[in-house]
Amino acid sequence: MGRVTSASENVEVDFSGSLAVSGVTADVSMHMESSVEETTDPFAAHANTEARLSVFGNSTKSKTENYMIMEDGQLITYSNADDSGWEKTTTKLKDSEKDKLMSLYNKDLYSKIADGSQEATLEEATENVNGKAAYILDTTLEGDLLKSLFLESVNSESSEEALKLDEINWEDLSSDVRIYIYKETKQPAKLEMDASKIGESYMKQLLALSAGDDTMDLDVNSFDVNITFDKYNKVEEITIPNEAMKAEESADDNPGSLLDELGRDDSGSGGTTSASSSDTEPTPAESTSPTVDSSQQAPANLGTSDWTGMAFALNGDAYQIPFAYADLVSHGWTLGKESGLTEGYVLNPGDKLTALADLKNEAYDGDFEFTVGFANTGDSVQDVTKCSIWSVSMRTEYCKTDSYPSLELPGGITWGSTAEDVVKAYGEPHDEPYRSDDFGYSVYDYQTDDFNCYLKLSIYDNGGVKEVSLQNYLN
Repeated sequence: MGRVTSASENVEVDFSGSLAVSGVTADVSMHMESSVEETTDPFAAHANTEARLSVFGNSTKSKTENYMIMEDGQLITYSNADDSGWEKTTTKLKDSEKDKLMSLYNKDLYSKIADGSQEATLEEATENVNGKAAYILDTTLEGDLLKSLFLESVNSESSEEALKLDEINWEDLSSDVRIYIYKETKQPAKLEMDASKIGESYMKQLLALSAGDDTMDLDVNSFDVNITFDKYNKVEEITIPNEAMKAEESADDNPGSLLDELGRDDSGSGGTTSASSSDTEPTPAESTSPTVDSSQQAPANLGTSDWTGMAFALNGDAYQIPFAYADLVSHGWTLGKESGLTEGYVLNPGDKLTALADLKNEAYDGDFEFTVGFANTGDSVQDVTKCSIWSVSMRTEYCKTDSYPSLELPGGITWGSTAEDVVKAYGEPHDEPYRSDDFGYSVYDYQTDDFNCYLKLSIYDNGGVKEVSLQNYLN
C-alpha cells in the first residue's frame, strides 16, 4: 500500500428520529458534512464543517472552519464559527491520542481485517469510488473497535467525558459496516456505517447535553455515517492564515467536535439555543389580540434597492418585518404540531424567540426551509400565534424539485441572483464575504449603522442565491 503522508476525507452524518419531552413528541433530524485535508509530516489539518439540527420546530445551523497543528506534544486548533472570528485552543494529548491523530484512517480496523481477527466478507463485484474501481468488504463491528471507529467518524472523542459516553454499553451494540478499498492502491476508499443501534444512546446524550434535559425519550429511525477518502499523498502543504495565527487563546480546551457544531445557536455564539430572550417563564395568555396590525403598516416597497425597509415577497405575497404571523397563515404557512409552538405557548412583553421555528406549506417542496422568529411587541402576555415576526430565513439548497415559492427582494434580487447582481443592487457588503471553497459558496452580510437590521445572502457558485435571512431586532 505504500507510505501515506497526506489524504483528504469527506464525512457525512445523517440522523432522523422522534423525541419526546414532557409528553410532547416531535421529529428530530441532523445533518453534518465535513471536508478535511490532512498531512502527517508535519501534522496539520484543515476542515470545513456544516451542521444542521432541527428539533421541536427549531433549526440550528452552523458553519465552522478549523486548522490544526501539533507543537511540543500539544494540539493547537484555530477555529472560526459562522465567520465570527478566529479562536485558538491548546489541548494536551496522551501518546495514544497523538498516534490516532497522526493516522489518516482507523488502521486498527484495517489491520484486523487483514490478519483475519475481524471477520469480513468480500463481495464479488467492484464499485467506482471517486472514479476509481474499489473492492467491497462487509463486516459487523462490536465493542471497542466499534466505539473507536464511531467516535472518530463523528469527531466526538474530545467530547467523550462531557457526553458521558462511558455510560454506553458498547459490548451490547453492533453496527454493519461496508468498506471500499481502492483496487489499484489497496488504500481505504470509502466507509459506510449503519449506526442506528448506536444512535439512541449517543444522540440522547448529545441532545440532553445541548438542551440541559436528561429525561427525554428518543426513537431512532436512521443514523448513517459515510466517509470517503481521496487525494492520497497529493495534499499540498497546509498553511494557517495570518488572521487565524493572531487569535487569542480560548479557555475552552475542546478542539472542536460535532457537539460544538450542534450546541451553537444561529448567531454563532456558544451555549444552547434559548426559546426566549427573557429569563422568566411565560405565563398563561391574557389577551388574544395581535401585537402588530399589519394593515396599519406602510406597504412593502420592493421597487427600490433599499433592503433596510425589511421588505420581501414570497410567491407574490408581500411582507415587511415586523408583521403578524397571521399574515403567513393566510397564505398557507403553518407551524404544525411538531414545532412545539402551537396555541398555548406564550411570550411575555418584549420577549423574542431566538431559535427559528420551521414553517411548512403543502403547496411547496417539503425540503424548502422557511424559518421565522417570533416577538411579543405588545404590553401584555400573548399566545405565540398572535405575536409578530421579527426574523425570517429561507433556503432552497436541499429542495429536490423546483416547487418552492418565488422570492423577490428590493432591487430585483431573487433565487439564482449572482454576486454581481447583489453588489449592483446593494453595494459592497459590510465585511469581506465569507468564502467556502470546499462547499462552493460565499456569504454576503449587510447591516444598518445602528446594528438593528441585517440581511444575509448565501450565494453559490452553481445556482446563485440559495439562502436569504432578514432580521429586524426592533430596538
